[in-house]
Amino acid sequence: MARTGRGHEVSIEKLRKEYLAALDWYDGAAAELPAALQASNHSLAVVREHARAGLPMNELLAELEPDRRRSRLSAAIDDLVRARHEAQRSLYSILVAEGMSMSDVARAFGISRGLVSRFVNEQKS
Repeated sequence: MARTGRGHEVSIEKLRKEYLAALDWYDGAAAELPAALQASNHSLAVVREHARAGLPMNELLAELEPDRRRSRLSAAIDDLVRARHEAQRSLYSILVAEGMSMSDVARAFGISRGLVSRFVNEQKS
């Protein structure tokens, strides 16, 4: 057992499992984002051609389902951000549990010590 954050005892192995799970989550989220961006870019190309042709823009709404595409892209971005956050939280917690100071972790990643403290003391999402 090691200490992290406010003196909480944690198992480094448990932290490693959380970190690996977060990396798997990140991989899945990172794979979905390009697909969502590609669908969005396709829609923009269709809209652009429609506008160039001088056609009524309201004809596109049913065909493109902009609400669904926007939701998919927003969800993909949000999922990637949450996965990245969880991976960072897990990694910083491991490093502190292994004996690195929060200041050293902060210096290594170019962030503030306060931010490292916030990540380490945050509850797993």
